Amino acid sequence: MSLLNLCDTLVTLPYRHLYRCPNMRLRISASRPNPMLIFAVAVVSIYLILAGIVYDIIIEPPSVGSTQDPTTKAVGPVSVMKYRINGQYIIEGLSAGFFYILGGAAFIMMEKGTPIWLSSGLVAFLFASSFTLVFFRLKIPGYLH
Repeated sequence: MSLLNLCDTLVTLPYRHLYRCPNMRLRISASRPNPMLIFAVAVVSIYLILAGIVYDIIIEPPSVGSTQDPTTKAVGPVSVMKYRINGQYIIEGLSAGFFYILGGAAFIMMEKGTPIWLSSGLVAFLFASSFTLVFFRLKIPGYLH
């Protein structure tokens, strides 16, 4: 008897004699959920996680900020919290999460292989990556210069 068989016997021995499966009659549902529904739930949950919904719930930041123009003294809305890497406004997180999801959807579109899907996926990827870079440059002025 090899050492592997001995270890297997020692591990499974208590479960063979001490524990017994209950005699239950479980009915398995014949209807399965639609695969696109499962995909949509997964995409929405990934979007909310990437958008920073956990941060928004814990910290409770404002939806948009405001800044005062030094020359006119007028107060205007700001959607990006500058110079704060670990902080965000709610609208900033939601829009950044949208562009992350758009970039992922672009790879799915390009994987289809037909010319219309390939071209639209390429446009979506360029759009998402360029706007993500714009967000980084708004967040950190002087980024990649």
